[in-house]
Amino acid sequence: MIKAAELMRGSSHGKPMLLSAVYLPVVMEVLENLRGEQNSGYESKPWYRVFAAKCVHLGIDIERAPLLESAQRLLGSPVDKLGTSFKELIENA
Repeated sequence: MIKAAELMRGSSHGKPMLLSAVYLPVVMEVLENLRGEQNSGYESKPWYRVFAAKCVHLGIDIERAPLLESAQRLLGSPVDKLGTSFKELIENA
């Protein structure tokens, strides 16, 4: 699985699939876990400051923003890129 992910990450068509299928749900889960009382303990994690700073930079309110929309913004609209990538694959087949 890890080798397949590495191959996909290096592919122009594989990266959007990974972002949409793997990373998007993970980022949504992280956002959900950072809400309210659930976030206690994460502040000490190395990734927390970077993640929180990115949310601030993009104007994402972790407490209230819709999870899917927020994850899409954090990852640079992977679902849109997946559609574009799929369309290119079909046209070039």
